[in-house]
Amino acid sequence: MDGIDSDKRGIPAFALYKPTKSDEEGLDYSAKYKDIQHRMLDKLSASVTPADILLGSTPETAQLLLQRFIDRSIENARDVVSTAFLRLYAYASFHRTVDEITALLEALSRQQVITFEDLIRLLQQMLPGLCRIRDLEPVKKTIRRLKMMKKWTGYPFTLCKEEWVNEECRAELKKTENRLVKLNQSISCYHRVEKNRDTKTLVLCAWHLHLSRADIADIKDFVRMERSLPNNIIPTIVLVGFSKVMLDIPLRIWANVIVVGPIVHMCAMDLSAEGHAPPHVPSRARPGKNGTHGTPGRYGGNFVLACQKLGNGEDIHKLLKSTGQQGGVGQNGGRGDDGIDAKYDIKQFKDAAEEISKRLSTLQKWESANKVLSIIAASVIPEVGPAVGAVVAIIGGSLIRSFGRSTRTELHLSRESVKGSAGTPPGRRGNGGYGGVGGLLYVFESGKVTLKWYGSSGSNGEPGKPGTPSKDGRASIAVEGKIIQIYNSCGKQLGTPQITATVIPVVAPQPLNEHGFTPGEPASPVMNPMRVDTAKKYYKEAFAQLENAFSHCNFANVEMEWT
Repeated sequence: MDGIDSDKRGIPAFALYKPTKSDEEGLDYSAKYKDIQHRMLDKLSASVTPADILLGSTPETAQLLLQRFIDRSIENARDVVSTAFLRLYAYASFHRTVDEITALLEALSRQQVITFEDLIRLLQQMLPGLCRIRDLEPVKKTIRRLKMMKKWTGYPFTLCKEEWVNEECRAELKKTENRLVKLNQSISCYHRVEKNRDTKTLVLCAWHLHLSRADIADIKDFVRMERSLPNNIIPTIVLVGFSKVMLDIPLRIWANVIVVGPIVHMCAMDLSAEGHAPPHVPSRARPGKNGTHGTPGRYGGNFVLACQKLGNGEDIHKLLKSTGQQGGVGQNGGRGDDGIDAKYDIKQFKDAAEEISKRLSTLQKWESANKVLSIIAASVIPEVGPAVGAVVAIIGGSLIRSFGRSTRTELHLSRESVKGSAGTPPGRRGNGGYGGVGGLLYVFESGKVTLKWYGSSGSNGEPGKPGTPSKDGRASIAVEGKIIQIYNSCGKQLGTPQITATVIPVVAPQPLNEHGFTPGEPASPVMNPMRVDTAKKYYKEAFAQLENAFSHCNFANVEMEWT
């Protein structure tokens, strides 16, 4: 061994070049083989490349030695990394974003060869953040050893990931891959519908929300059912796509709508309140009463959109509409009631006059004419007639004229007109109700308000009609007349008394009309109470449901925030 340099004496003999035939045992280390020995040791101390092996410049014994060292290094790396990973890994602690899970699945499914450090990075994706497998001392030593191997061979060692780990670790990786495939599929298929009758809310959530015609029909049925209930609370529809929202079927409903998703593509949406406010029942006020003003129209539905990117934001003003409802029709005024006509006619007057003449059958009864007339004073009133002839005597307040053998008497009577009862005037008409307020529409992009506007107000309602005109009762006729009676010298009636009557016309009553509106203003329309905070509350609840459904996923990168 004297001929070998002292720093190379550790090389085993079997690693040296095969001795020549003159030295069959290969044990001659004399100066005769000194040059050959030096060349061999220089070759082993440098990198052994595949080209060297191919050209045969590296001894076979050295190649075997190097390959054995490589195999033992890989086996050691396999044991070290598998043991370390299985000790640190627990699927219950796995918590990654959907993007990270997708990337991990792609890496686990690849079949190409990777380096040991690539494997470490792959396994690290499956471990909690504080568990750094690379920082473990056995792993560090393995990395250093493989780097030394790379220096010796001149190239990095690459294997399939299954060859870098032992059988137990391969089984765990395969089990994890299957779990993540199912998890990824479950997230992609996530779809939840929640209906709350108390709050009149329909929440529809999905990872990728793409409303189908069946979804649209379900939404419309829900809104229709809620509108049929007695209370007048507007329904709320919450549409959440945690990855994307795609709306391509036009929607026409009276509801508040909330749309939330990182990427949103909108379609035409009309949230206007349909028709007009309900009319008063009954449509006409009670007789003589003023009609009530129409009720205000309902407000249009509010709209809140929160996203990071709006696919068709330039058309959003054209796509969204929320007009208030038309105001209700004013109530018709109550009809007027006619007064009662005063009843009296010429026949009644003549009958009363005839009755008076019967009471004055003798001249002597003229003395009691006032008493007799007082009995029927409600019907006729005696008047003093003009004096006729030369001899006149006043008896009982009436005039008597005597002509020797006979006496002629005249009794003037009159019946004044009596007013009919007063009629009830008709009621005034109610004014039409004010149109409802248009909905408030918000658009948030990247957490900030980019658009905010109100929809158009509804038109005012039609006014009611005034009550049917009425009139006071017609006054009775006025009548003037007289009774002419002749008495003989014995004071007895001669012949039939002459009774005359003349009707004095009366003016017909004027109609009672009301052309104005009921005093006061119609009620003011009510604003839609839903605001942005309400939208945030519904979204937070939906997001919490997603997190509870997939505890192994971290959804922080898709969570929406807006102010």
